[in-house]
Amino acid sequence: MLHMNNPDTEQLAWLKLAYAGGHDHENSWKFYHSLQAGGSSLAQSLSIKDTGRSSAPPLPTTLRERLQNADPKIAEKRFRYLQKRNLRLLHPGSRVFDVPEIPGLPPTLTLWGDLGILNASGSEVLMKSRDTSSELMKSFLYQIAQGRLERRNFCFCPFSQLDWEFVEALLKTGCGMILGSVTGITRRSMALAHEYPTARLVVLAPEPPIRFRTIALNCVEALYRLFSLYAQEILLLQMSEQGKTQKRIAWAQSRGISIRSFENSIDLSPASNIQKKKPKSNSSIDRPSDQPSDSDEGDEFITML
Repeated sequence: MLHMNNPDTEQLAWLKLAYAGGHDHENSWKFYHSLQAGGSSLAQSLSIKDTGRSSAPPLPTTLRERLQNADPKIAEKRFRYLQKRNLRLLHPGSRVFDVPEIPGLPPTLTLWGDLGILNASGSEVLMKSRDTSSELMKSFLYQIAQGRLERRNFCFCPFSQLDWEFVEALLKTGCGMILGSVTGITRRSMALAHEYPTARLVVLAPEPPIRFRTIALNCVEALYRLFSLYAQEILLLQMSEQGKTQKRIAWAQSRGISIRSFENSIDLSPASNIQKKKPKSNSSIDRPSDQPSDSDEGDEFITML
């Protein structure tokens, strides 16, 4: 039996709210703030109808109706699944990671992977435009592999096949990765963790996963804001004018978050010879070897997929 002072009880309460249907995050956040003001928890509020005694404020009408029309077994089944898979549910006030209120970000997130990365210092958000060339990404990987850039824990939201190849290459160089995924904890993430068992990898995803395009795109922007607030540092690979990356940078600048540009601060001359090489077939991005060499021609490249 779950008791009211058990963290699992609060997680189950948030799951019930999350799976009650709809994406009414605004009202969920408003209710959470009212709970905070009264010193109560969501689990205490949901227990009112069972005990008849609670100091928690009553549920707003919209949330109460959603919960009444929802099947509680769905949340309970999901709760057991998360426990079985060693997935952590994050929510406002969570001891593991206190989810902040950010427009577009659900109050409940699922966390999978190496929890120690979140507690480590020195994380940095990687940002790039969608049309960032594979050559520039190779240059970035080269600088890390040659020790000219510090191996960091990078926050990133992979979107395309090229992005996932980039993530794999960073893991191979010894970097830690904190990934954001709006469609849930992807099989691709688990496959990478299985292939590289010593890699430091953690994935954050909205709970439940988002299936609607507009909501998903808004959540991607929210995840980048979450990462920026968490890391307080951004490494910009490339930015196109009037693009989403430019808006992300402008938002971060308005909050005093540190931003540095890879193109402007790093000497790319050693990688320029790499860019002139004839690309390999069926490979959009390669990773340079970690082994030092006397010349660029001596570096062996291996395809990541």
